[in-house]
Amino acid sequence: EQQTTPPHMPAPPAHFDARIRWPECIGTSVPQGACAASWALAASESLADRACIANDDGLANARRRVLSAESLLTCHRRSLGCALGGDVAWAWQL
Repeated sequence: EQQTTPPHMPAPPAHFDARIRWPECIGTSVPQGACAASWALAASESLADRACIANDDGLANARRRVLSAESLLTCHRRSLGCALGGDVAWAWQL
């Protein structure tokens, strides 16, 4: 069954790349080395991207902030650190 766009919404574009639409807001991947930190890096990087996009006034004044994955890894009780990983959903709640 083919899904259709509701009449009150425009059709989605055939191609979309956030790196092109918001080049000042989309970060690059960050190496985690031997640390099981993907959950903390994913949470901090995507939140930084989204905060920048939300503050974009269309005049290229948006600035991407650096959020600390290290804080998630070392400073919070629910983190299991580099050895055992953590929970990205929990990190978003912070």
